[in-house]
Amino acid sequence: MIFVACFIGTFILASFIGRKNNESIILKALLLLLIIIDGYYFVLFLVENIPTFINTIITYLYTVTSTLDAVVLVALITGVITLLNSFYSKYSESKNKRREYLASKRETPYSEFIELVNKVSQQGNNRCTYSEDDILKDINSFNSKLILWGSPNVVQKWNTFRKNSVQNNSENKPENTLVLIEDVMNEMRKDLGVKPVKKGRLLSIFINDIEKVIGKD
Repeated sequence: MIFVACFIGTFILASFIGRKNNESIILKALLLLLIIIDGYYFVLFLVENIPTFINTIITYLYTVTSTLDAVVLVALITGVITLLNSFYSKYSESKNKRREYLASKRETPYSEFIELVNKVSQQGNNRCTYSEDDILKDINSFNSKLILWGSPNVVQKWNTFRKNSVQNNSENKPENTLVLIEDVMNEMRKDLGVKPVKKGRLLSIFINDIEKVIGKD
C-alpha cells in the first residue's frame, strides 16, 4: 500500500515539476526521496517473489517432464536444440554477410590511405613529386568515403591524427605523428579481418631505420 501511494505521488510530482518547469530545490529533493522509497519497496518485492516464481517454474517443468514419455521428451529436446541451432546459424550467416559487405566497401578508402602514406613517404625520392594540391585532393577523397564506410574506431583514430597534425609545431613531434598514422593503419587491418602488428612494423615498410625515429616498443 505504501509502495502504491509513493509511486502515485512520484508520478504526480514529476509531472508537476516537468509541466511547470519548476526549479524548487525542495520539490526536487522530495521527488528524489520518493524515488528512493519506490526503489526500496521494488527491491523488497523482487526479493520476496523471485524465489517463489523460480520455484513454481521448476515444479511445473518437473511435473510436465515426469508425465511425458521418454521418447516424446527426447523428441521435444531435440526439436528445441534444432530450432535454437537454426536461429543461431541464421544470425551468424547474417552477421558474416554484413561483415563481408562492409569489408568490401572499406577496402577502397583504406587502400587509398595506404597509397597516400606511401606517396608522402616517397616525396623527394627517385624524382617523386606529390604536390600539396594532390595531397589535399586525396585526403578529401578519403574523407568522403570514410564518412560513409569507416568504422567508429578508424574514424576516431583518424580524427586523433588530424587534431595532432594541426597543433603548434612545438607540440607536434614527428614521431608522435608517425605512431598515430600506424594506429590508423592497424585499426584498418582489424576492420578487414587482419591482425594488427607491433609498433613500427608497418612504418618500417615506408621508412628505413624507423626504430631510431620512434624508439623500440
